[in-house]
Amino acid sequence: MKFTTEMLVRFHHCDPAGIVFYPRYFEMVNMVVEDWFAQALGASFPAMSAERGTAVPTVHVECDFVRVSQVGEVLIFELEVERLGTTSFTIQVRALRDGELRLRARAVLVYVLLGNRYGKTPIDADIRARMQDYVVAGAAGGTD
Repeated sequence: MKFTTEMLVRFHHCDPAGIVFYPRYFEMVNMVVEDWFAQALGASFPAMSAERGTAVPTVHVECDFVRVSQVGEVLIFELEVERLGTTSFTIQVRALRDGELRLRARAVLVYVLLGNRYGKTPIDADIRARMQDYVVAGAAGGTD
């Protein structure tokens, strides 16, 4: 299954030419991850921090900027889990406009325990169980 959300390209996302300034895509990808956690996994970032003492920082990201996006366009973002390990997971995020690929990103996030010098910890069982629904068919598991 894919997590899907829409995002309007706003003026503040764009450079003077009216196209998305590439660092803003990284912010958008992070917003997609935050929405996925809150809406699909039942664990908003504020609740994870306050109630569980956990967070999910990005430790690696790679991105292909396939085509430009302009102010006023609505982009459809899709997120899937490529790999689900014990303490980390890899996601694939795509942004599309009318079925046309605009952005393809891949990121590794690590589940960490706050207050422990941000040391990694196993993903909470309830969150991990919900993540399973978004794992790409045939994807490899992880040993971390």
